[in-house]
Amino acid sequence: MVKPAQTRASVSIGTSLPAPRVLELAEQAVRGVSDPDRRLRAVERTSSAVDLVVRPLGEKTEILRFDVRVDRGGGRTTVRTSIVDFGLETGAMKALVPAVRRKILGFSMYQTYMQQLASAVQTEDPMATVTLTSGDWRETDT
Repeated sequence: MVKPAQTRASVSIGTSLPAPRVLELAEQAVRGVSDPDRRLRAVERTSSAVDLVVRPLGEKTEILRFDVRVDRGGGRTTVRTSIVDFGLETGAMKALVPAVRRKILGFSMYQTYMQQLASAVQTEDPMATVTLTSGDWRETDT
């Protein structure tokens, strides 16, 4: 199956902040994401990652799962988000759209989350390097 272009969306960050602090910011960034029909939640945190899920309000079904991975090396902490699992919009008209062009459910929340995380890291480390990428756009902020 061909994956939608949106599955390539990610934020990559290089920072001097320690990994545990970046993981805290990754959990806190959830608070800056809201949607009237869905909820974003951090479901698990390890020493090198935070796993997050988007669910419709009042449901247990996950429509989007993504993670934040953190590595420390060379005096820098590198951070990257990635989509792990996703649901697609369906419907009579949408079914005729090629898989590459279909929309991932909850994707706007993922985009907002990436921006919130990047902003939180840059607030504490103005010298952080941030690269936002999706199937349609790429923006680098140094």
